[in-house]
Amino acid sequence: MPVRHLFVFTIALALLAGLYFWAQGRTAHFPGVLAMQDIEGREVSVEGAKLAWYPADVVEQQLQFWLADYDEWRRVNGLQIRAARNEWNQRVALRDEAARILRVAERANSSDLQICRARHRESAADAEDALRRMEQFGSSGDHIADPFRFFASLPAPSMEFSAKADGEFSVEAQQGGRGYLVVVMERGDDPKGAIVWLREVADGDGETIKLANSDILTVDSLAKIARSIKKPDVPEGPPDE
Repeated sequence: MPVRHLFVFTIALALLAGLYFWAQGRTAHFPGVLAMQDIEGREVSVEGAKLAWYPADVVEQQLQFWLADYDEWRRVNGLQIRAARNEWNQRVALRDEAARILRVAERANSSDLQICRARHRESAADAEDALRRMEQFGSSGDHIADPFRFFASLPAPSMEFSAKADGEFSVEAQQGGRGYLVVVMERGDDPKGAIVWLREVADGDGETIKLANSDILTVDSLAKIARSIKKPDVPEGPPDE
């Protein structure tokens, strides 16, 4: 090969290598809007909500670990939880019936008024006891059923972003990579008060990401996402910390 041709070939190869590494290092931006309302429909400030992008394989592998633990917890505790919920429903029905009878007795100034009041107090106390038992069963799975715990199991993101006062945000991610946008808004010091959003995003969608109350992650929606993923080859047990 003539020297001149070799020189041109070398320059072209260097340019192609530089273009490749430049493309690999580029990032994509995912713009979005985060909006929340309270139970009365009033806007809630989302300023400071933390946002991060994770590669898809990181989130999906962790989802598979979580789903295995969640299914096992449901298998072991499902019958007790359903029984506790049914008992609470029955106790609430008895309390409401006692309250109805008490209202009738009060209007009629019945001679049985004191008896009706005593029955109402007893049934209300029974309903409270049943609620506490049901909550105890539920709290035994907080380490699994709380979406914030799933978020906490993810590795620390390499980059983290914050929502503005008006809810607008822009997250930076590796260009060409499929991943998940994770949004966490903490409310007070109690992790149980945290709200989590999880959304799969892909470079090239070109649309503004919109997240609202209806997109808040629950244990049911988290399980649905986990079950929709084609199960990869996951080693036994959680990843080493």
